[in-house]
Amino acid sequence: MNFLLGIYRKLVSENVRRAYNEWFQRIKIVYKNKRAMRVHRYGELNKDKTFYVIYSQWPQSWGLATTVSIVLNNIKYATERGWIPVVDLKRCYIKGVQNEEHKGKENAWEYYFEQPAPGYSLEDVYQSSRVILAPDKGQPYGSVDWKQMRELSDEMYTPYFEAMAKYIRIRPDILKRAQEIRKTLFGRAGGSKILGIGMRAGLYWGEVAHTEMYVNHPKGLNIDEYIEYAHRYMREFGCEYLFLSPDDRYYAERMKREFGEKCLYMEGRTLPRYFDEEGHPYKEGVGGHIETDHQSTEERAVDYLIETYLLSTCDALFRVQGGGSVLACLLNNRRYENYYMVDRGVYRG
Repeated sequence: MNFLLGIYRKLVSENVRRAYNEWFQRIKIVYKNKRAMRVHRYGELNKDKTFYVIYSQWPQSWGLATTVSIVLNNIKYATERGWIPVVDLKRCYIKGVQNEEHKGKENAWEYYFEQPAPGYSLEDVYQSSRVILAPDKGQPYGSVDWKQMRELSDEMYTPYFEAMAKYIRIRPDILKRAQEIRKTLFGRAGGSKILGIGMRAGLYWGEVAHTEMYVNHPKGLNIDEYIEYAHRYMREFGCEYLFLSPDDRYYAERMKREFGEKCLYMEGRTLPRYFDEEGHPYKEGVGGHIETDHQSTEERAVDYLIETYLLSTCDALFRVQGGGSVLACLLNNRRYENYYMVDRGVYRG
């Protein structure tokens, strides 16, 4: 076998071999998707339409931001084929966006967003003559990996930004509340530019606490590094204020002490705790606990969505890898005046 491979590599140029491999991988992905997505005939309605139902066969541990990115991958796939995308998170439980007691009773997508294609109820879809269900893991094979997004200008992402702007619509009541909060909160800046900071203490905690769950996740930053970067990019981007999107109480309080009235943040946000009040990491199994349980999963997720919307309306963005800041970038639709992402690689354990 090695002998034949040697002859193949000698006779066929590297460019031709790469082109063939890319072509073969595309064919393989098309085949896997066709095998996974069969047409179901549930009834006689809408004979001239093909619906594509976005869901997963198994319960998932995604949060709201990852859910949106997976739905977006599906929407792009469906609309390119002329199918009508419909999100059904009633038949798929995602614990990061829905309380367990509502499992299987309500469509959790509609807590936060409108359907991509208005005018079609799930009841109508499941009485239609052409319905395709998403693959078992929730999205088509070959979907884009959002961890690879470094520069917003990369043309590979253009169709996704376009699909986001057209099909992902925040519920009007949530959007109105977000806009009211923005008017009051960002009004404190008096027209000065605001740097948005997407903080992910959990990534750094996973590294320093040596947690198995965070193996192969991106590495994060410690709080001193966040403070140093914030000062640097406020200067470089000409921002007088910063808006904080944190995922840890200790990180949030340190930033507030450092920047005082220049630090804008949502009041009353329920946050996880990865570090104690002295900055020491909690042990695995304790780190990440929610500081209070007075809110439902849905209420916390709405607050998170509003905070992410606010992050998307800043003048500039500094971020590490993480679903929330990816969602902010998608909502922003490439309107940031300045943008920078730190990439420290992956935690290997």
